[in-house]
Amino acid sequence: MKRFFASFDVVSEMYSLAELETLLGEKGSDDSFDRLSRDVVGRPQPYTMLRIASQVVATASADEHVSQLRTIMNRVAGRLRDRSLNDHRFMLNIALFFDTAAGSLDLTPSLLCGISLPYELSISCYPVSDAATDAANDAE
Repeated sequence: MKRFFASFDVVSEMYSLAELETLLGEKGSDDSFDRLSRDVVGRPQPYTMLRIASQVVATASADEHVSQLRTIMNRVAGRLRDRSLNDHRFMLNIALFFDTAAGSLDLTPSLLCGISLPYELSISCYPVSDAATDAANDAE
């Protein structure tokens, strides 16, 4: 079974998380963090990251996740129209979790071309055991 996680991340070395949320008009998910907050091993974070996770179900296609995040990314682009984008890094992250011998994902190029921000695309693939997949299915 394939499962996807996708997020739109905004990284800034200048703004706090609260300032980014106000500037962009978007609320970050729980794994957003402030610059200088501590990571899991106690090191200070070198930047602020506002993460907006896709709200599409994990079993939906990668295109469905990207389509939802593209709407948010274009809304943010409109809000930043008169501002310098050099103070931020924008990332579209897609993670594929699979329990077969190999995993692949398909993306419709027009979805990616329809994003009005300069962004980086990150795709990660993670094989998971059948037990982990079963546990994730039971959690839904």
